[in-house]
Amino acid sequence: MTTAAPTTTAAVAEELVSFCRAGNFMEEMELYEVKDGKIVREHFFYRTS
Repeated sequence: MTTAAPTTTAAVAEELVSFCRAGNFMEEMELYEVKDGKIVREHFFYRTS
């Protein structure tokens, strides 16, 4: 993955698809929503197979 943070959901999704197509896999991923410099929502995703 690149070091620059994608700014939209579509950009994040595209980055993850590219990462996986390159043969990389993650066991766990966390997505944060930040407002005014504070985390207001967290989503955890886990590998299921």
